[in-house]
Amino acid sequence: IGANIGNHAVFLAKYFDRVIAFEPNPMVVCLLRANTMAFGDKIEVVEIGLSDSPCRLNFNVNSENLGGSGITDSETGMAIDVVTLDSMVERLKIQKVSFIKLDVEGHEEQVLRGASKLISASKPVIAFEGHYKHYPDRWPPISSLLSEYGYRHFYRLTETQTQWAKKLRKVTPKPFRGEDPPLSLKETWHQDITNKDHSMLIATCSKIGQCGKLLGGKDSPCGHEASSGAVVDESATPEESRRVAS
Repeated sequence: IGANIGNHAVFLAKYFDRVIAFEPNPMVVCLLRANTMAFGDKIEVVEIGLSDSPCRLNFNVNSENLGGSGITDSETGMAIDVVTLDSMVERLKIQKVSFIKLDVEGHEEQVLRGASKLISASKPVIAFEGHYKHYPDRWPPISSLLSEYGYRHFYRLTETQTQWAKKLRKVTPKPFRGEDPPLSLKETWHQDITNKDHSMLIATCSKIGQCGKLLGGKDSPCGHEASSGAVVDESATPEESRRVAS
C-alpha cells in the first residue's frame, strides 16, 4: 500500500503467488507498471488511494522525492479517488490476509480504519513506516487503533553488523564487499517508538519467537502463514494458502 515504483512489489514477488500493489500517484504508476511487467499476472497494479471512506482527497506530489508524495489536508495538489481496503478486499475476492506493507506518508491511521473488517478477521502482520520522532502526535491514535485490533507487539529492523564492521565495509571496494549483511528484528515498546523515525515498524498480535517466521512459517506471529511486507490470501487452494502481497 503505497507501492511507489515497485521496489517492494518486485522483491515480494519472490515469495508470493500474487502481489497487489496500490499506488494513487499517476506520475509513478507508469514506472510501477513497467518495473513489474515482467511478472505478468503475479503483480497486479491498482491505481487508487486508500483511506477510511470512499471520496476524493487532495494529493501532494513531491517533485524532489516522488516516494514522499502523499495525501494532504491543504487545498493544493491534485484530487485523487480513495476507497477503503475493506472494499478492495471484497472487490478482489481476497478472503484472508496475513501481511500488509504500508507506506502512505502520514495517512496510516485512515488506511487502518478503512481496513477494520479485514484486520479484525485476519489479524495480519502489519509493516509500516513511521516518522514519529518528527511527528509524535501521529503515534497515539495509531497505537490506540492497533491496540483495539489486538496488536500488542512492535518490532523494528536493526543491523546485525558492529560499528567497526560497518566502517570497514565502507572503505572496502564494492566488488569485494559481498552480499549485504542481514537485518534482524528487535522488539520495541510504545514509549520508545517516538524516540526515533522508523523506516519500518512491524506490528503483531503475538510475540515473534524467531524473526525467520515472518518469511512464511505455519506458526507465524498471528497464527497463519506470513511474509514480510505482504498481504496474503489463504482462500485460493485447500492444500496451501495463495499468497497475495500489497
